[in-house]
Amino acid sequence: ALFLALTVCGASVSLVLYARCATSYDLAIFYQALSRVAEGGAPLVPIKGAGANIFGDHFHPVVLLAVPFLWIHSSPATLLVVQAASVAGAWVVLGDTWRRLHGATPWWLVGLWG
Repeated sequence: ALFLALTVCGASVSLVLYARCATSYDLAIFYQALSRVAEGGAPLVPIKGAGANIFGDHFHPVVLLAVPFLWIHSSPATLLVVQAASVAGAWVVLGDTWRRLHGATPWWLVGLWG
């Protein structure tokens, strides 16, 4: 339930900003690269220049986990929802791990865990 609530909140904020064209240049870069991979091509980013490969700047293959979601719905908004779910999942795991190790809810999670 917490994961779903955090995902919905994070995705809502991101999608409102996307609808207002208030997202970053990075979203365009990652969408361009991952949509090319989803189509079976190399992760090239023409927005950065002819032949620019996203892995030429930083090697972060974990972003390739978003490709199957682009097969379902190819849109930059899809990446924003995947990002919100990833952050929410990390938040839940971090909070549960903290509680197991320290037996108390950390102060920065009090508002979420009550």
